[in-house]
Amino acid sequence: MDTVGKQAQIAVDFIANIANGGVDEACYADDLTAWSPLMGLISREEYLPKLSAVKQVWTEPLQVTIDSVTAQPGRVAVQARSHGVLYDGQHYGNTYLFLVEFNQQDQIRHVREYFDKDPVRDILQPAVARWRDLNPDRA
Repeated sequence: MDTVGKQAQIAVDFIANIANGGVDEACYADDLTAWSPLMGLISREEYLPKLSAVKQVWTEPLQVTIDSVTAQPGRVAVQARSHGVLYDGQHYGNTYLFLVEFNQQDQIRHVREYFDKDPVRDILQPAVARWRDLNPDRA
């Protein structure tokens, strides 16, 4: 598989598993950063624990459907949509555009995630906060 194809596959695997903790940590660069409109720019040390924590609030793993992938060396854009049921029975879904950038070792060095903020603010964030209150030893 060529570099662009390899990077596209890593990006798709990452996004398909984002709510299940992501991919093997070897796929992430040491200087990984991530950005979204709600969290701003954060480091690997802040981002990876968020991936691990969010997987705990679903009754079953969040289903992510990849709608399109566009790749060029070092950059992969992925359009996706999700649907899942939270621990409290609420249904959550969203649409996304991810831009995933890679270093020379084909590791993810930056993730930009664009989405509809309303379902995140209205459904997901309050559910995660309630879950943390109910499970302080696991948060």
